Amino acid sequence: MVLSLGGNVALRVASRAQAAGVRLRHVVAVRPAMKPLTPMAAMEHAPAFYHQYFVRKWQRSLSRKHELFPGLLDYAQVRRMRRLTELTDYLVEHHTDFTSAEAYLNSYEITPQVLAATTCPVDIITAEDDPVIPAQDFYTLQLPPQVRLRMLPRGGHCGFVKDLRLQGWIDDELLRLFASTSAG
Repeated sequence: MVLSLGGNVALRVASRAQAAGVRLRHVVAVRPAMKPLTPMAAMEHAPAFYHQYFVRKWQRSLSRKHELFPGLLDYAQVRRMRRLTELTDYLVEHHTDFTSAEAYLNSYEITPQVLAATTCPVDIITAEDDPVIPAQDFYTLQLPPQVRLRMLPRGGHCGFVKDLRLQGWIDDELLRLFASTSAG
């Protein structure tokens, strides 16, 4: 189970697995970024705590990469950046062959062809109230038979909370989904 851009990556891996000789039994993508450019724009306008959370998380990841590979990026410059778009623009410009962040993000779009190329069962789980991954990105999907979309009314982006102890509903659901796959 992976979410957001990780969910996007899981769907793309699933679409290429058979051609690569990899047999997957089941893929679950939670809140995948179907059109990564859309969530990037949404995060720039989302509640501040979402944006700050993702910036801090990315900064920690880049800090760790800098520790492991000190000459890879200008970490002093990256550390001063406070917007996701700033970080994305910088990294795309300095570390990819793409001409723009928009071109880079568009290259990760989950198209009908990507979904059709999956050969294992795929569950996509998302929420209508997610402020980062817009529900409208899922409304027009034409899903092949092996792909199931579950659009829940509530769950936010990091939610799916089932009780006051903040226990995650998604954890139990993943166990159920993968148990049913292993039983079959």
